[in-house]
Formats: sequence, C-alpha cells, structure tokens
Amino acid sequence: MSQFISIKDNQPTLGKHNQIIGAYLYDSRGESVGKIESLLLDAQTRKPQFLTLQLGGFLRTAGKHILIPFELCEPQDLGKVVIQRSHHSLADAPATENPDAPSALEIELSLEYFDRATPAG
Repeated sequence: MSQFISIKDNQPTLGKHNQIIGAYLYDSRGESVGKIESLLLDAQTRKPQFLTLQLGGFLRTAGKHILIPFELCEPQDLGKVVIQRSHHSLADAPATENPDAPSALEIELSLEYFDRATPAG
C-alpha cells in the first residue's frame, strides 16, 4: 500500500487553507511558476505532504513533474500560493516519473533537494 494518496480536486475535508489544487504557484520574486496539479496526502493522517507541479513543456512536449514539500508553500489569496525559492531552483529540482505515485527514491531525492536548496533572497 502506498504511503500517499493523490488528489486532483479540492475537497471539503482538506480544510479551506489546503484547498490549493488549481492555484498558481509564485516564486520569491512574485513570478508565476505554474499551476498546482495535485496534492499528495499522508495515507494515515490525510494531511498534505507534497504538491505536484509540471514545469516546462511547450507545443505538445511534456515538461517535467516535480514534488514540492507542502510545508515550503504559503497559501495566500484565493488561487495564489507562494514559495520562497527562485524559479531557477525549482527548474533544477529532481523530476518524478509518476507524480500520482512517486517512488520512495523520488520522494527522498525531492526532500534532499529542498532541504539543500537555499531560500531565494
């Protein structure tokens, strides 16, 4: 059994503050990075652990999907979430093949990357 549950629609059980699927993620400079595709909830506690985002992609080419630890994100106004990282640092984050069911290695790499990545100044 997976340790995460992927959800792609905002649900009342998330609580208003965590209903960010479909919101736009903004970097530390206030630039839009992308649209939040889904949340990965802890299978036992049902609390958000990661959000998934697709970066890049142009004219039918797929970009890469990344996992961002939920605690790094600050939901603000309706439809807006901010992360204190630069767009460039997010672009350098490790990709995940299947954002709905990431492997243990992909989760570990994402956690290591964001612990190591310094906040944008």
